[in-house]
Amino acid sequence: MGMFTSDYGKYLKTNDSAVVYNIHINEGYLDNLGHKIIAGQNFTPEIKEKQMIVNQQFIKTFGFKNPQEALGEQIEFYDKIYEISGVIEDFHYGTVDNPLEAFAFVADNSRYDVINVKLISQNMTETMRKLEDIWAAIDPVHPFDASFYKEQIASAYTELSTTLKIFGLLAIVAVSISILGLLGLTTYQVETRTKELAIRKVLGASVENLMLLLSRSFITLFVISIIIALPVSYYLFQVLIVPHTTYKISIGFWELGTGIFVIMVMALMVICSQTFKAAIANPAENLRDE
Repeated sequence: MGMFTSDYGKYLKTNDSAVVYNIHINEGYLDNLGHKIIAGQNFTPEIKEKQMIVNQQFIKTFGFKNPQEALGEQIEFYDKIYEISGVIEDFHYGTVDNPLEAFAFVADNSRYDVINVKLISQNMTETMRKLEDIWAAIDPVHPFDASFYKEQIASAYTELSTTLKIFGLLAIVAVSISILGLLGLTTYQVETRTKELAIRKVLGASVENLMLLLSRSFITLFVISIIIALPVSYYLFQVLIVPHTTYKISIGFWELGTGIFVIMVMALMVICSQTFKAAIANPAENLRDE
């Protein structure tokens, strides 16, 4: 028999300090929320007061070899004996930036705090009004308080969503400032080399040669910046971000290369737009101005 002690109904504890989160449900909860049973069965009305359903992380935490081995195991909880009747797939009790936790669903009709209802309605406002009327008939003391599941999920991820938006905005601002600076440098270089370009064109230089001449220094700077930025970015990502995330993917060539390719395309478009105008300009007008 597995021995557990309860702590205010929020979680179960074992002697090795493992934590198991739990909630009290009835037999309709798992189907309503879409949980998948991989071993055993859902609560049955006739014996549900003696049953407990756990997730895969529970199985790993307490050393069961597989879900089937845990079925029928006796658990002491709140001075009652429960039997593991089913095992469900792991799910996130909190947000996805938190690790998966061991979790148990306990059948107990006396400890329900929330009613989960799946609604299909063409007029949700009217449906909510009817639910409020039903609630008032059941409990006239406490006010009707309802929210949609998707709203709760959105609220849980508000901080993460805001952070991503801020970083995205800062990235757009940084790239925009860089592009504007590059545009200014390119324009300045073209203006200061107008006479040189005109003479080269008179002597037979092609448009492609002139564009390459003007772009060469910028391309060299880009290559040098890439050589410096790649290892620094990779190191900072591995040191500052990866250690603080629960779920992560490896960062390789394609992830870094895609960003470099996009920035290079934008930079080359700016450079080529200015160098092309200088390369196709009439050299006679430029020399006459000089």
